[in-house]
Amino acid sequence: MNPNSILRRLTMALTLMTFLPAAQAQMAGRGPMGFDQLDSNGDEQVDQQEYLAGKRRKMPDFSFIDANGDGRLSREEFRLMQQAMRKQRQKVRGGSGSGAPPSFADFDLDGDGRIIESEFIEARGERIRQRAGQGRAMRGLGNIMEFDALDRDGDAGISADEFAEAMRQHRMEHRPK
Repeated sequence: MNPNSILRRLTMALTLMTFLPAAQAQMAGRGPMGFDQLDSNGDEQVDQQEYLAGKRRKMPDFSFIDANGDGRLSREEFRLMQQAMRKQRQKVRGGSGSGAPPSFADFDLDGDGRIIESEFIEARGERIRQRAGQGRAMRGLGNIMEFDALDRDGDAGISADEFAEAMRQHRMEHRPK
């Protein structure tokens, strides 16, 4: 092997070893934030301090979500916020008919940061109904993913990481050749 090639590979490996942990730490703060993740003390309410501590960049201000103005978010208020954000995203990207892949939030109907099988089936059925109602060809139904294929650890729930990895793998397996 060429000494320059070895040196380049060694330099690349050292660079990756140096920057990969920082990139992984940065990526850990992305993706959907569930109610349970924000409710740090487990009291089934999220106060403004908990919200600000866990808030992601694209999440709305606390006062926007706190519908009843009591200074605490209930699970229902949080669910309604996620539903409103999902509708806004669909408007921006042209609705489900845009061909955009579904997001974790599209399936996490109760906003708890975990998709259970009934949520998965309901959200998948709604997505199919919407697309069929728009007159879209349903060519990909033969490649539809089943709940068990996404629930990689078999704990009867799909995490954001499991969802992202399954979607990545699905895109790789079904991309045009």
